[in-house]
Amino acid sequence: MSKLLWSILCKKASIDQASNNVSLFEIVDQLNLQGPPPGERILVPAQFDLATLWMRSDVDTPESDLARLTIEMPDGEIVESSTFEVNLAQAVRHRNILSLSSLPVHGPGLYYFNIELQEVPGEWKRIHQVPLQVTLSPN
Repeated sequence: MSKLLWSILCKKASIDQASNNVSLFEIVDQLNLQGPPPGERILVPAQFDLATLWMRSDVDTPESDLARLTIEMPDGEIVESSTFEVNLAQAVRHRNILSLSSLPVHGPGLYYFNIELQEVPGEWKRIHQVPLQVTLSPN
């Protein structure tokens, strides 16, 4: 099973074509919003990239895994998921950048971007969480 080395939520992630290094811009760990009233759910337009770096569990053995990202609300509700491949067949390391264009907000609190790997078809194992603190101020 692939190893997740790091995952970072930021405004923009970019890979330099010449050096193949990644740059992360405006790392996000808190989001300050106005409204909505308590109990109301909104979809906040927000540009985020979730950048991840993966590595083979055994550097000499090619592997590939199916991963997914879920967003967990402060009350524990899972609202979205997106699957992606972690392809380590040709390289020992693999970067993945997931672009998000909005965030569902159900109130203030800690939101988690959960990264999961599929162990067997239909069974997912959470291997990491990236927290995002959301604060709301009245309109």
